[in-house]
Amino acid sequence: MSNPPQLPPDGAPPKKRGCFFYGCLTLLILVVLVAGLAFLSYRYVVSTVDSFTDTRPTPMEMTEATDAELDAIRQRAEKFGKALESQETVEEFVITAREINALISNSPDYREAKGKLFVLIEGGQIKGKVSIPLTEDIGPIKTKGRYLNGMATFRVALTNGTPLLKIDNLEVKGKPLPAVILNEMKKQNFADGFKNDAQASNNLAKIDTLVVKDDKIIVRNKLKP
Repeated sequence: MSNPPQLPPDGAPPKKRGCFFYGCLTLLILVVLVAGLAFLSYRYVVSTVDSFTDTRPTPMEMTEATDAELDAIRQRAEKFGKALESQETVEEFVITAREINALISNSPDYREAKGKLFVLIEGGQIKGKVSIPLTEDIGPIKTKGRYLNGMATFRVALTNGTPLLKIDNLEVKGKPLPAVILNEMKKQNFADGFKNDAQASNNLAKIDTLVVKDDKIIVRNKLKP
């Protein structure tokens, strides 16, 4: 698809069967990574188009996976989803960067991110390699047909059911952003939009812990009080 995913006017992420349908936090991360970088492209690249955009996309790695491997991820997610709903047993949902990329490469549920996003989880940090097509000019600035190619490092946390997803570092076209731009980006919590999604808020309130460790995201649900 040529168009990046669009956020509704209120800033909430697009709803796709609820944010815990396949892999709980996975969908949240995928949507917010792409939307967050699109936010940057349309809001901050206006005066530096040639410096921070390219005429071609950066090729994204594809991750091969068998149907059995994809089914195994879905089954784990469904098992966790049931525990999350009932809160009668404690379950952990663990997903690796490779599994996230396998879903992006092979699952129709993540087709918006295919070719635009490659996820890395290293040393407890989540990184996203992105290549986002710019589909509109910004006033007199000609950005249509160009690409925002970059690498972002994100900080992820969950406190009392409130998700945090902030950018710690961002390089575009192989260069760090000017400090004035990066500092502004760091102020944004890209998970704020999920406060407007009742289903997402309800599910997040049932999460006990969320940990990014090595190359994995580990989520554990709460028991009923």
